[in-house]
Amino acid sequence: MSSNARGPYSLSESATLILTRHTRPDIKSSDSVRQLVARFNQQGLAALQIAGGRGRKARYTLAQRERVVAELQRAPERTTDATATWSLKTLERALRQAGLPHLSASTIRAVLHEAGYGYGKTRTWCPTGTALRRRQAGTVMVHDPKTQEKSSGLNAPTKRRKRPG
Repeated sequence: MSSNARGPYSLSESATLILTRHTRPDIKSSDSVRQLVARFNQQGLAALQIAGGRGRKARYTLAQRERVVAELQRAPERTTDATATWSLKTLERALRQAGLPHLSASTIRAVLHEAGYGYGKTRTWCPTGTALRRRQAGTVMVHDPKTQEKSSGLNAPTKRRKRPG
């Protein structure tokens, strides 16, 4: 599919290209518009979706990702892990010793974020949208029902400001 400096065009951008049949300044050639129009004529709206197989392939298997989450859920042992709570670096060190030698802290962060964990102000990992609260009846876990819609805006790209001049 056609792309711009930010990556592949969104569905609405692709539809705009087809409907207007005009080239845009950020498109390098009108061939990409012609190709998109031809695909649209053959496939309909399915041509506007990004085709499968695009983008970087996952480097770690589902089992390895589950291993990262399982390691996080395990309470660290002060003697062997040298910590009372997990940080990215201590989790990285423990996972490398457990058989994932090329796992980086950024990959761990991405895997845990996908699994619904967030790095809190206390610098420990906790499930996103949940909190332990003290009540008269004791400590209870509170769930925020709007967690998905709140966190969906966090991953949205920010708009770039145009520089004057």
